[in-house]
Amino acid sequence: MLDELLPCPFCGGTPKVSGVISEYKDDFSGYVVMCEVCGCGTTAFTARDKAVSVWNNRVPSDNENKLVKVLSSLVDAHYDSVTADAMHTRAVYQANELLKAYAD
Repeated sequence: MLDELLPCPFCGGTPKVSGVISEYKDDFSGYVVMCEVCGCGTTAFTARDKAVSVWNNRVPSDNENKLVKVLSSLVDAHYDSVTADAMHTRAVYQANELLKAYAD
């Protein structure tokens, strides 16, 4: 179904569709989809369905793919250096969650 939004590709957070008002004209200028956790979002589209479609079908950029590789290396190195019962840092936990989201 088109109204079902996929989780945020960066943090796995919950996205929301919102109408936006133009700063210059003070009138409705379209719809955006934005993650309620990290603030990642689309540009404004005049059709709600288009904003949802772009959010759900975005292709990771080269920079995003590079980031995933770096985070993967970080997580692997960290897990290799600690014991199973050690406390993991929040950043490594979040990186691991991001990698799981990309794997799905």
